[in-house]
Amino acid sequence: MLAIGKMRQEAYSRILNIFGDKQMVNAWMADYLTLNEVGGVAWQVATDVDWSRVDRQNIQVLTLLAALEENVSENVDEYAEYQADFAILNTKLNVLMSLVSDLVLQNQGQAVDMPFQLNERRITWQAVNLPQMGQKVQLEVYLDQSPKPLQLSGEVGALEGGHVLVDIQQGSDVFFDLLAKLIFRRHRREVALAKQS
Repeated sequence: MLAIGKMRQEAYSRILNIFGDKQMVNAWMADYLTLNEVGGVAWQVATDVDWSRVDRQNIQVLTLLAALEENVSENVDEYAEYQADFAILNTKLNVLMSLVSDLVLQNQGQAVDMPFQLNERRITWQAVNLPQMGQKVQLEVYLDQSPKPLQLSGEVGALEGGHVLVDIQQGSDVFFDLLAKLIFRRHRREVALAKQS
């Protein structure tokens, strides 16, 4: 429990240092776990898009990531004798997904690897070219091990020192549920790794 509190406090301090507005940061972090990752993030001014198609693609990406991150040994003890084989296979799949993701990012050209923080409703990152406050934007966010980006749409809610905060506005309940589960799984893994070290 102490590790979770410390990690949450560190994330809070980083975001507070960036934006300086304690009330906004408190509201932003109050109800949501936050995923801290390094990945490709690209933005453009919002255009007319078939968001039902984008939502289906996002659900497909999140479902794929859930399947890749599923740990069989957590769920079924009868496979204990195969645990080493599963671990080797899992490692190989992770390497393969990382390579495919790198290839996609190289071909994409726009998305630049950078640290970002993502929760169910907001994303913040440091941008070279800044959007304008209140501007509607479309984002491509490459999560770790994902060969395809999440495509998000939202409104710029804050700009400070090159950092951008966007409130995510498009997505079905299924999308937001899968996103929350992904963030929880990765947060749980981060906590487990912190306990080991």
